[in-house]
Amino acid sequence: MAGFRFNINTSSSGGGPTGIIGKLGATLFFGIFLAAGLFFEVMVFHQFVDTAATYQWTAAPCTIIESRIAEDLKSDRPFELVVSYRYAVDGKAYTSSQYSKDKPVFDKYIKVQHLLDQYPKGAQTRCYVNPADASEAVIRRGSLLFGFTLLFPLIFVAVGGGGIFFTWRGSIQSSRTDAPLVSKKSSSTGRTVGLLFFGVFALVGGGLSWFLLVNPVIKYSTSASWVETPCVIESSRVRSHDSDDGTTYSVDILYRYEFNGRTYKSNQYDFMGGSSSGYRGKEDVVRQYPRGKKTMCFVNPDDPAEAVLHRGFSPMMLFGLIPLVFLVIGVGGLIFMFKSGSKDGGSSTFVITERGARGRRTTYSSNADDDDTGPVTLKPTESRYLKLIGVLFFALFWNGIVSVFVYQVVDGFVRGDPEWFLTIFMIPFVAIGLGAIGFVFYTFLSLFNPQPTVTVNRQSIPLGGALDVAWDIVGKAERIRTLRITLEGREEATYRRGTNTHTDKNTFRTLELRRTEDPVDLASGAASITIPVDTMHSFEASNNKIVWTLKVHGDIPRWPDVNVEFKINVLPAELEGQSA
Repeated sequence: MAGFRFNINTSSSGGGPTGIIGKLGATLFFGIFLAAGLFFEVMVFHQFVDTAATYQWTAAPCTIIESRIAEDLKSDRPFELVVSYRYAVDGKAYTSSQYSKDKPVFDKYIKVQHLLDQYPKGAQTRCYVNPADASEAVIRRGSLLFGFTLLFPLIFVAVGGGGIFFTWRGSIQSSRTDAPLVSKKSSSTGRTVGLLFFGVFALVGGGLSWFLLVNPVIKYSTSASWVETPCVIESSRVRSHDSDDGTTYSVDILYRYEFNGRTYKSNQYDFMGGSSSGYRGKEDVVRQYPRGKKTMCFVNPDDPAEAVLHRGFSPMMLFGLIPLVFLVIGVGGLIFMFKSGSKDGGSSTFVITERGARGRRTTYSSNADDDDTGPVTLKPTESRYLKLIGVLFFALFWNGIVSVFVYQVVDGFVRGDPEWFLTIFMIPFVAIGLGAIGFVFYTFLSLFNPQPTVTVNRQSIPLGGALDVAWDIVGKAERIRTLRITLEGREEATYRRGTNTHTDKNTFRTLELRRTEDPVDLASGAASITIPVDTMHSFEASNNKIVWTLKVHGDIPRWPDVNVEFKINVLPAELEGQSA
């Protein structure tokens, strides 16, 4: 490798006190995530094992001897199914009042009403007896689908463990003086971790979106056929819910009604349920329904145990948009990981190592396709659809959070008691949110742009070699006023500042292949350029990177411009000469 020149400075890894302190701080931060995830993982696993054990219990016939609903309106879960039953094992009679391993208490009356209908007094059913202790039995075994909740704490485990791993990864790699920078094994492991991480996000986002958005919207759309029925308010209050994040509140109104000659109860005010901050709004609702008031509710004729006092649209439904953020992250991340995996599958790596006089090691790598001997049709470095997903995620995330405070602002004006400080404080945040929405529409419109197809004589070009480029514009090329094609060399330097990682980008060379306004040349054309010998080739080091891209820019009046980037691999001249 004599005479081989590098014009990027490198320094020894490792660190001074600042680097060690930063890493220890980052380790402590991510360690909290890891510890919390492992704690909840152990708790959920213990409960899952306890539930799974009941599937080894012996089934036996039993008779319900008592079945009723107990109410404790001061509790967060005020409704309990009280049930007792008798059964026999080996000729000996037993009585049990255990419905399941978990106490059957519920926050919604409809849930316990359905159980009461399923196990009325005198009904014959099946119970499950503990073979090690016949006096212990249950009627209902928990669902093994509960095991999927083991995936939720993995988000914290992945964030914590992954953060610690990548915090110390540089030190571990630098201690291995013979380890290559690029490893297919590490790439595969990272892809597996990424698939698991984004898969959990997709599952969580999908599940929460169903319960908080899809299901309420379905109920709202079908409730037009529900029957308006007289009802009487039995109790009415604002229920408080205390947690580590503070106190939230919910409307809790219990009412009684008759339908088809049978008496029912319900405590469902609308289709959203749940709790949120803001006591005054809930208090205003509760004040409209004092105890003893006769009013109207809406009953589902297909399930008379289901009823609501308010079946119209509720602003709380907008909170159902927040889980879409997790769904977008998960699905977008999975798509990205699958695409990156397919790209990695057909590439090989050149690794060059240089040792300095002080023993410091610098490793450079450049990727090239296995079949790189003929014309290659390039793929864009950025997917238009992933870009739209990304900006949509940001807009949903930002506006989802801002909407919580905007709702409080609007609610204050509606009540005639505006919060002026909060109103003024929220103006820049609302402006950013509106800008994000505008950028979503801008990115969406760019999907309909004419798209360039670019073919080069070889994707890997040595310094001093000729790059031949041919392009075709797919779509309405006549919409483009000016087409400009350039080859750009860019340096990316990554460094740590405390616990934060920063990347600086600097364009050191721009070579123009073609600039044209000719309609014929816009639709299709060809150009050639020689890569200067006195410039830098592509490579990737631990903290530095040289990237060469072919950029196609099309100016479209009063519409998003065409901006597409393709990666070009520039090889050292010596490597090309040796491979010839």
